[in-house]
Order: sequence, then structure tokens, then C-alpha cells
Amino acid sequence: MTMLSGEFESSQIIYGLMNDFLPTPIAFGKFKAPGPPTYFYLCEFVNMDVTVAPDPAEFTKRLAQLHRISRSPTGKFGFDVQTYDGQVTHIVEWQDKWETFFTNMLMNIYEKDLATNGRWVEMERATKQIVHVVIPRLLGALQAGDRKLEPAIIHGDLWEGNMGINVQNGKSILFDAGSYYGHNEIELGIWRCQFSSVFRSKEYLEHYLSNYREQSPLRSSITETDFTA
Repeated sequence: MTMLSGEFESSQIIYGLMNDFLPTPIAFGKFKAPGPPTYFYLCEFVNMDVTVAPDPAEFTKRLAQLHRISRSPTGKFGFDVQTYDGQVTHIVEWQDKWETFFTNMLMNIYEKDLATNGRWVEMERATKQIVHVVIPRLLGALQAGDRKLEPAIIHGDLWEGNMGINVQNGKSILFDAGSYYGHNEIELGIWRCQFSSVFRSKEYLEHYLSNYREQSPLRSSITETDFTA
């Protein structure tokens, strides 16, 4: 129920901003049939080709536009309903600071890994180093003093398996959203995963950054001493 509700709400927001970047969301609800509670999310059928890689220039320009024109309804980082990345929940409670929001998301993943696989000392040490040293220095600086950081709507699971090419008009199109309002560049993090065989190409990252240069920690200069505790 919460997965499909989250996808419906996410899709409505993205569609409201760019109605050709995602199939029209139609409804979310519960089946009337007896038995275990069963829910549905219904959207427009779009004939799309999911076998070819999107054009880096076209796709990243549209993605950057989505991020740039979106506005958080609260001015904060978060989301009104629970959303997911696969079976993993996003921690979406509203936060003023991106540093806090990101830390909560990271610790959620760490705790799930700990519960599933047991304690791993090296992982524990690395997580503490990231949370207590790296995140405050890298992300905390983005809102230090009078610096502003505008939350953008995030698809939430944007890899090549969750998009295609609209056969009718040749444009890239997204689906399977699990959104929240966050720093726009967190959208690109999944592109570095091993399973992301297409978006791992630096061409996609470079094209995206050419379309969205503001508030970019990827251009921050970090020295070795920044990572010593």
C-alpha cells in the first residue's frame, strides 16, 4: 500500500511539472476483491523502447529542467508521504538541513545492512567517519552562513531500468518514481552503482552538470586532510 501510494504521489508531482516526462498518473486504490488487502497504481500506457540508451544531451537536459523548476512546498528537504527505493524506505521527514536529511538516509541503509548481515567492524568505522567528518565538512558547508540550498524533486530510483524512449515522440520518459525533495545531485548517485551499466558513463554526468551548475558539491575541492579524524 505505502509503496504504491508513494509512487502515485511522486508521479503526480513530476507529471505536474513536466507532463511529457512521465506517464499520466491516473489512480491509486484498493481492490474490492476478497482476500488479502491488495492495492494498485494505474497510469497511462506509453509505448516505449527500453532497449536503447537515451541520448545523454536530451535526457540530462530534461532531468536538469525538472530539478530546476521544482519547488519544495515547505522549503525543506523531505516528502509528505512514505516513498521507497525498491523495498528500502526513504527517510522523508522534513528537515531544514540537507546535511541532516542525508545523514538520516545513510544511517537507515547502514542499520538495515547491520540487521541483515551482522556487524562488520570496517563498515562501522567507515560509516562513523562519513557521518561525523565527511558529511559535516562537505554537505554542511552548502548551507553555512548565508548560503542557500533549494530542494528539488528527486525521482528517487533513477537508473536506466526505470526509463525508456517514448516511441511516439522519441523523447526520454521516466517511471517507477519514489520521490522526495532533496539536493538535485543525489539523483546522480545511483549512476555510480555497478548495476547501472549505461549511466555510469561520464558522458551523462558531464552533460547533466553542464545543464545544472548551481549548488554543486561535485566541484568542491577536498584535500586528504579533510578525511582524517
